[in-house]
Amino acid sequence: MKYINGQAVPAHLPISEIAVMMESPDMKIFAIGCEALREIGTQEAYALLKQHLDPKDRYRFRYVLSVIFDFDASAELSAYFLDALQSDSFMFVLTVLKHLIHKNLWVSDEQILQCFEKNHKQIDSYYYQILEGIAKTPEYTARLIRLFRQAPSDSVRIAIAKCMTAFAVQDNYMHLFELLANSPIHKLRMEACRIACKFGRKDLLQRYVSDSDGHIRKYVHKALQS
Repeated sequence: MKYINGQAVPAHLPISEIAVMMESPDMKIFAIGCEALREIGTQEAYALLKQHLDPKDRYRFRYVLSVIFDFDASAELSAYFLDALQSDSFMFVLTVLKHLIHKNLWVSDEQILQCFEKNHKQIDSYYYQILEGIAKTPEYTARLIRLFRQAPSDSVRIAIAKCMTAFAVQDNYMHLFELLANSPIHKLRMEACRIACKFGRKDLLQRYVSDSDGHIRKYVHKALQS
């Protein structure tokens, strides 16, 4: 049985009883009801959640959004998803980013990148893996580099560097490599090594044979031996 904040999620209850929970003025009971509907996962559960898509109560609305996009039928609600992604309230942005981790839900690569550019000071490094899935165009690569240079923390900079490895192609890999190659942050140097290895540039790895970081030395030694 699933638990939320120490309370059991009553997915065994009939929809009629969960419907009563969804009408409760107590936010905790409402949230448990939402989670029960997520666990049930039927069309009937989806329909009940949909009844509670009320933007006038932003906290309940946000909680319903956090659950309802787990249902395949929610494709009909793509406008709600985009509105949340483009919201000025980061609470709503974060709600839909959690869904984008697993799949692209009806928004374009451009809309995703715009969201990261708008909210880059607030988005946790964990969510930057989403950008690895967007088109690897020269324009998007340039904008990714801009995000890297504007990163608010080392953890975000590292997350973007991992995206750079995914974005590296024959025409740009040397530029991306040089952006990372001499960083004092060992995880950035490691991504430089991965870019070099991706393009078979063992010569670029030589500078890291005696790197101060043991993980890099091990990676380079293995790459040079292959």
